[in-house]
Amino acid sequence: MRLVMHMDWVPFSFSLCLELKSIATEFCTKEWVNDKFHGSQIPFPDFPRTAHSVRWTLGDWTDDTDQLILILQGILETGGTVSETNFAMKLIHWIKQGFPELGDTADNIPSGSS
Repeated sequence: MRLVMHMDWVPFSFSLCLELKSIATEFCTKEWVNDKFHGSQIPFPDFPRTAHSVRWTLGDWTDDTDQLILILQGILETGGTVSETNFAMKLIHWIKQGFPELGDTADNIPSGSS
């Protein structure tokens, strides 16, 4: 599959912003989110921590962002082509190594992650 790419970091930046909201509300019920935030913005970095969100330090991100980074690396390496094989190889390496250059190691990958 060939993509026409304009190297613009807006989608990546947007994804990271969504990731912050995800850590604060992932696995929470709609009722819990409404009760805590009353329809207003999530207060960062002082959002209420849940049993799930305490697994991450402030400023960290989940496996969703790691996997987005793998996809973007692959697109850059293949000149705009999405290669399932390239992504699979990167995913296997990530599972074993994490992103040590970013301070993420394989032992930080949550078990049962998406």
